[in-house]
Amino acid sequence: MAQGNDGISTLSFSLFGNNDLIPPSPDIDVNGIIQIGVVDLGDGGTEATISGSISGDGFPNNETFLSDQSGQSVFLNTFETSFGPNFGPAAGLLGNTYRKMGTIQPITIRFDQSGNIANIRYNGKVYSVEAWNALFTQNNEQ
Repeated sequence: MAQGNDGISTLSFSLFGNNDLIPPSPDIDVNGIIQIGVVDLGDGGTEATISGSISGDGFPNNETFLSDQSGQSVFLNTFETSFGPNFGPAAGLLGNTYRKMGTIQPITIRFDQSGNIANIRYNGKVYSVEAWNALFTQNNEQ
């Protein structure tokens, strides 16, 4: 991105995979649509406002996160299946479904001059990476 420019993009993705050791195992499908708006702050840093939605089979549990250039990650969404471990593979994985698996509420991630995540802003509050991720890791997803 050129200095002083703002940009908005939409990222759509579809992921699938199965367990080849158990033929014919069904695919696990996950789909996402994420909107990303980026603003150059003029000091070498940038801010990215991110929102979107995740859908798919609804099994197994799912985590969606964003990682910076140094490998530091922040959660965007977590999903806990309602199917359970015994019923889930049979009920959730057959076919390509688009069950709602979560909404990514609009958050703003500030990146420093080196491209590392500095903080996260949500609902008027600023969070460190650790404090933001704790909001998600305190859930019961396994």
